[in-house]
Amino acid sequence: MRKSVFVVVGLSFMLYNSLYQYSWNAVYPLLLHRFDTRELSLIFSTFVVVSSVAQVVMGLAADYLSVRLTALFSAIAASLGWLLSSFATDFYAFMGVWALGSFGEGSLYGVAINLVGKWFPERRGFYIGLVSLGFGLGGFIANPWILSQRSYAFVALVLGLVGLLTVVPLSTFVRYPTGLTGRTPLKTVSDLGFWLIYSAFVISTLPLLLLSSSLYLLVEGTYVESLAITLFPLASGLGRPLFGRISDSLGRPKSLIIAMLMEALGVLTFLEGPELKLLGTIIIGVSGGALLTLFLTLVTDFFGARYSTSNTAILYTGKALTGAVLASLQALETPLLAYFALPLLGISLVKGAQRVERQVG
Repeated sequence: MRKSVFVVVGLSFMLYNSLYQYSWNAVYPLLLHRFDTRELSLIFSTFVVVSSVAQVVMGLAADYLSVRLTALFSAIAASLGWLLSSFATDFYAFMGVWALGSFGEGSLYGVAINLVGKWFPERRGFYIGLVSLGFGLGGFIANPWILSQRSYAFVALVLGLVGLLTVVPLSTFVRYPTGLTGRTPLKTVSDLGFWLIYSAFVISTLPLLLLSSSLYLLVEGTYVESLAITLFPLASGLGRPLFGRISDSLGRPKSLIIAMLMEALGVLTFLEGPELKLLGTIIIGVSGGALLTLFLTLVTDFFGARYSTSNTAILYTGKALTGAVLASLQALETPLLAYFALPLLGISLVKGAQRVERQVG
């Protein structure tokens, strides 16, 4: 089988995965007919936590057991999350099926990233970025259609069927290369450098997650509302292969620093009027989306490809912690300006991790 097939499969997984995060702002108004804002906030938080935990559980299954069966189960779960939610009008029933879909989404995300990360070590940054492009592009493609609909049930039914008819069959093509080397998850979590990377990941991705969960509320009532919701996932997707390609030449740590500086600038821009909010949305989308890819690639660089699905999954649990921190900041009504400092703190942590790994190496 040609290696290019794995790029197509991974990209397809990501296009579908995107709907859970980057179409949330589009389905949000439709779900307001079923649930209140507090309940919707809890549903999104459930997605963040469950998808992160799923990556660890299924990452271990992919590395130690069968990546093909892992991908198949994940594709079915992600598809059923949408399909069954179309019928779930009760809050707890909806939470249950959304958790199922979130579990599948998180697991499928890890498989897609590491599928190309393992097969293309010489251009890992670009190919992981290319596949991750789908994580923003899927929402960009689907959101205009979703925004034109009046029924969540119809939207979810269509998206569920799309997954069952496309993503599930594609999952049967998944396999990892043999003969790879790398540190086990146990050795990885015993390394100080990993925890510095983890802390930087949690802190610096807060602005991106803020917009992922609350962009609709932040731009509601402005004339850029629909445009911002549509362009945000596209910007997040495009930043990933762009910075991935840059990182293959410039190096992962330097590229991370550039992306975090951009994100801080995006936060400052977002503070002003509608036009600058739109510009800030694009800047945070490009840089924040790139950060997700660059951090995952950095972990594979530092700790090897053999157990990368497990190791990057452990890193990705930071997304759940980011969600908890974000919920706390929102509960405290933290001003947007405070988010400016977070990427700058992330820069210091990445530099620290780089020094640690140089000493270990």
